[in-house]
Amino acid sequence: MKTTFLIIALVGCVALGILGVEQSKKLKSQSDELAATKQQVLGLETELRQKEDAIENAKSVEAKSQILQKTLSESTTVAAAQSKKTEQLQESLDEAQTNNPMRAMVSMFKDPKMRDMIKTQQKAALGPMITKTVWRPH
Repeated sequence: MKTTFLIIALVGCVALGILGVEQSKKLKSQSDELAATKQQVLGLETELRQKEDAIENAKSVEAKSQILQKTLSESTTVAAAQSKKTEQLQESLDEAQTNNPMRAMVSMFKDPKMRDMIKTQQKAALGPMITKTVWRPH
């Protein structure tokens, strides 16, 4: 009976040893799986931070874009008003130049043919007087 008890105890010890080894393998497998899952979580957290940064950056860019669009709109309005003022000033300047009575005289002197004709007339009219006064025999 002692022998049977010893055999049963020995078989029980071997069975418990085998069960312990199997449990150790499962524990190691689960530990490896947990480590891999932790790595995935770290990777996902990093990706999440990057996406949050990208979202913040996009919000900042959108706000800057809206400010730039507003500034562009205001600049366009101001430029249009300045252009209108410039056109009005040009029109008034053109009108002032058209109403100037000396304008015809100025345009006459700008023409080279007209200047030559005036010189010829002056020489014809004043030439003999100049030669008499300048050319006196002593």
